[in-house]
Amino acid sequence: MIENEKEINHSFFDKDLLSTEYVQKHKRAYDEHKNTNPYRNYKVLLGSLNSIYEYNKAHANSFTKRIKSQQKEFKDCEAVFAEIIVYAYYLRLVHEGILKSLDIKKDDYDLRIELVDGSFRYLEIFSIKPDLKPSETGASEKLEDLPVGLEFPNHLESKIRYDNEKKLLIWEGLMMEEEKDELLGLSEDEQYKKAIETFFQRCEPKVNDIKTHLQKPLSSVRQKLLNKIQNQKQLSQPRENFAVMAMNDYSIAGDFHVLSSLSSGYKVKIDMKTNRIVAGGFDWSKSIFDEEIVENIKGIIYFSMGDYGRRKFIFNPNFRGEAGRNL
Repeated sequence: MIENEKEINHSFFDKDLLSTEYVQKHKRAYDEHKNTNPYRNYKVLLGSLNSIYEYNKAHANSFTKRIKSQQKEFKDCEAVFAEIIVYAYYLRLVHEGILKSLDIKKDDYDLRIELVDGSFRYLEIFSIKPDLKPSETGASEKLEDLPVGLEFPNHLESKIRYDNEKKLLIWEGLMMEEEKDELLGLSEDEQYKKAIETFFQRCEPKVNDIKTHLQKPLSSVRQKLLNKIQNQKQLSQPRENFAVMAMNDYSIAGDFHVLSSLSSGYKVKIDMKTNRIVAGGFDWSKSIFDEEIVENIKGIIYFSMGDYGRRKFIFNPNFRGEAGRNL
């Protein structure tokens, strides 16, 4: 693994990638939080790409080309990062002689793994990340002058101020509705009130309606997988296919969102006399595996926040192919 920034800049094979918006965003996050996620960060990204480059230059260049071409689309780049993480994991097994080779092929599979016996496993990897609405923790608006006689309450002085030199009204932190109403009540000046309303729109705490764990919404785990098969024509050939899901946000990490969406959901049984839960669990009586179009998927692999070493498996009881080894 690459140890420091100087070594990264010196040894990395694609210098243009280092200046992309996507990689710079990861670098800033890593510089600010050295104890960041150890499985998915700036150094992991570049170290994994370097390892892949040493094994197969064309594969490494295909990954960097995709990131450079869509560097402003953060979610698309995160999906490429997920593929890199999975590839790098199995590459170590190739070097150890446990696997024979790795291959990638656009429009057919994200990763083909060749076992030492000459058989193949085909992986389709996709990143799942909810569409969260981030709240800004600060904002500023141009304001030529503060309204005459306006004084901010003492309890808000640490959050709002006026920069007379730059002619800016500045807000720091999240803004509660009560704070907005209090500030609006201080003046009838239209420009001032417009600035406060803008602060609230940008800095109010956002409530996110996450539907990843459900079955029918397009943002659910189940529908994302079905879309891969129905619309993108992936995971459909009669071979040992595995769908690999990278759960790339802490709000959906772990088992619940995957198991709930692929099953019929989490069900509980309540004793109406005591009003207590007496049983609970995921209902697999009707699951995604009852869909005919998933018959060529041997299993589903999922992992959270880049930790592929702790991946989990769900095997398809209706898989039509022959039984093979696990991954």
